[in-house]
Amino acid sequence: MNADNQPSNYSKHIERLQRQTSDALSAQGLDSVALFAGSKEYFWADDMTKSFRATPHFQHWLPIESEEHILIIKPGSKPTLLYYHPNDYWHEHKPLEETFWTPYFAIEDYANTKDLRKRALGLLGSDTQKRAWLGPLPSNIDPASCQVNPKGLVMHLDWFRSFKSAYELGCLRQASDTGVRGHLAAQKTFLNGGSERDIYSAYMLALGSQTALEAPYEPIIATDEKGAVLHYHFLQAKKPRHSLLIDAGARYHSYASDISRTYVLEPEKNKFFSELVSKMDAVQQDLCSQVIAGIKIGELHLQSHNLLADLLLEVGLLKNCSKEEAIQEELTWVFYPHGLGHMLGLQVHDVAGKQLSPTEVCPPADPKDGIIYKYLRNERVLEDGCVTTIEPGVYFIESLAKKWRDQQDKRIDFALFDELKKFGGIRIEDNIVCKKASPINLTRDAFARALP
Repeated sequence: MNADNQPSNYSKHIERLQRQTSDALSAQGLDSVALFAGSKEYFWADDMTKSFRATPHFQHWLPIESEEHILIIKPGSKPTLLYYHPNDYWHEHKPLEETFWTPYFAIEDYANTKDLRKRALGLLGSDTQKRAWLGPLPSNIDPASCQVNPKGLVMHLDWFRSFKSAYELGCLRQASDTGVRGHLAAQKTFLNGGSERDIYSAYMLALGSQTALEAPYEPIIATDEKGAVLHYHFLQAKKPRHSLLIDAGARYHSYASDISRTYVLEPEKNKFFSELVSKMDAVQQDLCSQVIAGIKIGELHLQSHNLLADLLLEVGLLKNCSKEEAIQEELTWVFYPHGLGHMLGLQVHDVAGKQLSPTEVCPPADPKDGIIYKYLRNERVLEDGCVTTIEPGVYFIESLAKKWRDQQDKRIDFALFDELKKFGGIRIEDNIVCKKASPINLTRDAFARALP
């Protein structure tokens, strides 16, 4: 995953995409496909546009972030990029410059979308039943002119998107390095007494030229009790008193990192919680080490509840029960109500996490398996080259504990639970490349490179 090899890796990446897309089109009886970057959308009753993100199937080929471009793929032909570059003095539209990826495409420049889209339909061929369109369909294109987002083609391409090429792994590595720079800046600001707003600003500044709109998702900067809100997005101005849970990533050539850490102010004063963070880190690393080709994520998720049950019993948050009872009675779910992780790539919650193959989806979770699987985003068997997050957590969420508190359940130590609510919770998340022998931890490797 050496960055110096990226031009060579990209060449092999394009060869791979041409082969996989040709196979996918053939399997669906299609001759060609248009990959549309998408259009900017307006807020309702407003003349301002929402932030734009190009469709991932388009970005699988090209690291372009802007709108209206169309890529035409026909097996046996060089891919054609119809590049949108209007003469617009209201907004900047960058002209296309020679870069590492431009030699692999026949490129045509268009100043208006009408001509660009007309040209796209012409390049696709005349048989409307054998040409496909992936992405949102513009209003001025007849839906009957091609097959729009055909399910079979989408599933086939999604499946192969889940196996990352050397080029993609290089991009994910760069995204991890950038994200870690932000995390270290956030940690420093927190330990120096910075507020959530200060931490957010430090994080974004450390990303360099990457703006908040370009980041893969809105950072979660949760101090103290707000760490119990899984997707917390308010930014308080007051100084934190106890802890920070940060969940934030970065992008590189459209590929995302997704990293979470939990930090403690005055570890000696808050020794119990600080030790709990360390123990959770050990649990998380144990789980990361098991991301080996052939592992079923559902089974690893169950293992995460087993390990958490052991930990909760060890520290006394659970008592008077076995770990098997703690899981079966959904006591561990009170502390850990989300899934173990999700696929990662061009999208933070990347595709094919619930596919068995290019043509099959995973069966729905059996209700008898219990609530611990309810929010699991990834249910497949992982194979060599897949990338997933591993992010177990432990939280002190009153609304989840209320049922057992009202029943005066003696298996949860509510005195200790209440003492820990001021910290909110713990989440530790790494990005892992599944391999046949030993997984690659992109996140830990990035921290190792960044720290002296």
